[in-house]
Amino acid sequence: MKTGIIRVFLIFLLLTLIGITAGIVIVQSRYITPVAQWTIQKIGFPEFHAQKISYQYPFHLKFEHVTLSQQLTPIQTVNIWLNPHQSTLKQLAFDSVLIDGITFDNEQASLPAPLETVKINQLAIRNLSMTTTDDLMVHGLNIQIQNPTWHGTNTYLPYGNIQLYASQVTWQGETLTDLLITGRHQAQYSQIDSLTATWRGASLSLQGKTNGQGWSIENLTTDKLNLSLSQFQQLSYKFRDLIEQHIVQIDRLDLLNSQFNMPHIQLNHFDLSLTDFHPTASEALWKQTHAVLSLDAESLVLDEMMWVEPSINLILTPGQLDIDDFSSTLMDGQIHVSGAITPETVTIRDLQLQSMKMFIESDTEPDFTWLASLMPSLKQVNVEQLKIRNSQIIQLAHRPYWQLSGINTDIDQAQLLDAQRWGLWQGTARMSVNNLSYGQFVVSQGVVEMHSQENRWILDRLFLPFSKGYLAAKGQWQYGLKGAPWQFSIDADSLPLNLFKHLPLQMKGLVDLSGSAQGLSGDSVIINHTLSGLLNLDVRNGQLQLPDNHTQPKDFMLNTMEITGDRGKITVPEIHLKSNDLNATISGRWDLTQSDKGSLTLSVTTGEKQIHYNLLKPSQTEPPASQTEAGTIQVTSDSSAN
Repeated sequence: MKTGIIRVFLIFLLLTLIGITAGIVIVQSRYITPVAQWTIQKIGFPEFHAQKISYQYPFHLKFEHVTLSQQLTPIQTVNIWLNPHQSTLKQLAFDSVLIDGITFDNEQASLPAPLETVKINQLAIRNLSMTTTDDLMVHGLNIQIQNPTWHGTNTYLPYGNIQLYASQVTWQGETLTDLLITGRHQAQYSQIDSLTATWRGASLSLQGKTNGQGWSIENLTTDKLNLSLSQFQQLSYKFRDLIEQHIVQIDRLDLLNSQFNMPHIQLNHFDLSLTDFHPTASEALWKQTHAVLSLDAESLVLDEMMWVEPSINLILTPGQLDIDDFSSTLMDGQIHVSGAITPETVTIRDLQLQSMKMFIESDTEPDFTWLASLMPSLKQVNVEQLKIRNSQIIQLAHRPYWQLSGINTDIDQAQLLDAQRWGLWQGTARMSVNNLSYGQFVVSQGVVEMHSQENRWILDRLFLPFSKGYLAAKGQWQYGLKGAPWQFSIDADSLPLNLFKHLPLQMKGLVDLSGSAQGLSGDSVIINHTLSGLLNLDVRNGQLQLPDNHTQPKDFMLNTMEITGDRGKITVPEIHLKSNDLNATISGRWDLTQSDKGSLTLSVTTGEKQIHYNLLKPSQTEPPASQTEAGTIQVTSDSSAN
């Protein structure tokens, strides 16, 4: 009995030694390729073919020019390292599988799933190129996956802990170079621990995770990104749907050292930070829970107007953008703003302008009409507090030149835009200037004060003192009543006539005037039909240059010229100009409701000849000797005049 057992044991040992010896002989001989190829075909890959298979002690096999199926392009090399300690009769274990040199086209852009009887501890792929059906192109792809698993078919990559590098990835016309990703690729809960790449010349880094319902971007950072408006619009068109469908939240977005250019606007070297932003909602800007945006820039250029070091903090809440703080250096001064914006309303809580100097020149005259296109639905602008201190405006674009210096302005609890109409619809406003110059005319310590309440605008005070006199005015407009009646009064002492550049005759002198007017508002027709009032006017130290007389100007005085208006009918009773060397009168009558009728006539008598100038019909060009810009000239004899 014992002898039989010993014989069986010896036979089994002999067979084992023979098998081991045969295996060693096979793996070390030229027969390893057909034997291994036949074995692999039998265990589950019937189309498997390799031009050469080699063995390296102790558990390394190398396959060259491998074909897994007729649908897949050949693989240059496959290296596998067996793990005998984890292998069982039911499952063969590999420590590592390295696939080098593989290309996928549109229809085969996924790795074949291995058999359930095979376990891989680490899968590595090098030099992979692929093109997918949705035009994703990848070149120079290297992947390393720990404990890869496959669930379902047609997955680009197996699940597992992944490290990925690609020299170039292109999709939708956008290219990432030197893409490096580490993370966990799972069916439901995937995570990107680190993603870095170069995109449009900018460095890009990202961390994020998904629960299968959508991605949460924990951090997205770009450095030195340069975009134009057209490029931004192209990116929005390409990726808006993708972002809204797959990204549920951006925990933090940072754009560093970046540049943005669009017509009329240039933002230079800015840093932008956005936190807690949800891009999935339509009109996402107005539907945020509590997103925060902060921006700091080296400069901002609006139509050649330079804002130096602008800084803004915005809080995005449902239906509102809250400007927590905005500050900048502008025109050698400082600006600070806080407020709130809704789709239809702007509320300025606090706006302060300090020591600003605005120069308006012929080549830099500002034009901000394009801003209206950015806020077409804006219906209301409210100001709780606005302060301007020690500022200046100088206009050199065209004559007469003018400037305001020492500007101080206060606007409180005001509504400046209502139903897309600008004005002071509610609140108070006060503006003072240390100096105002208009040509040769200079005002010191001028002030204007107004307020609006209960549908009534009131000009409380306009007072402009100058070297020899002053100009004062008051008025009100009851825009809440039917017909919107208005009233206005004016009082002036020693007002220079040469301020009025559109007089029909060349005149100089000092004017004393006082008067008032009233009527209804609406449009020019209503105003012309309802204008009534009285204006008393005196002229001192006057000089008159007749248009057809090339002699020296004539000295004159005018005492108590009374101009009356009654529902659009203006009357100037005949009055004589007092002059030692001029015999002239002024009279007129015209109806504002019939603009083609009426006259304001200057009648000049020289000897037996009388010349009449209709001052209401000035010519538009330099007149000849018998015709002047003063208007129609009629010459009559002295008898006809009388």
